[in-house]
Amino acid sequence: MDLYWDRISNHLIIIGLITGLFYQIQKQGIGAGIMAVFIGMGISMIILYPLFLVRGIGAGDVKLFMVAGCFLDPQNLIYSIVAAFLIGAFISLIKIIINFFMKKKQKAKTIHFSVPILFGTLLIMGGVL
Repeated sequence: MDLYWDRISNHLIIIGLITGLFYQIQKQGIGAGIMAVFIGMGISMIILYPLFLVRGIGAGDVKLFMVAGCFLDPQNLIYSIVAAFLIGAFISLIKIIINFFMKKKQKAKTIHFSVPILFGTLLIMGGVL
């Protein structure tokens, strides 16, 4: 949805959070699973909310990382965040180079950060890429 409408639906975020909660409960039990979900969501908020406040990323990106935090342990979540920002930087660099050589003005000065979030998370979750 982010690529077409420039926003991530809250319905999808809620489905992801509930799925992550059930995943952690199945994996670790009720108490530890609920705690793991809140820790993952909290880490995402602590790291990314300041970037949202200075308009570095959008609220949907923060919420999407909170969903990833429901599935990943804290160390892999941090790795996923770093990987997503590196992938986003690479995509931005490619965009700048293409616009420079095509000699055209850039319409939007942003990228859809949901794509780097997806690739960074998949890469950390198991080297899917």
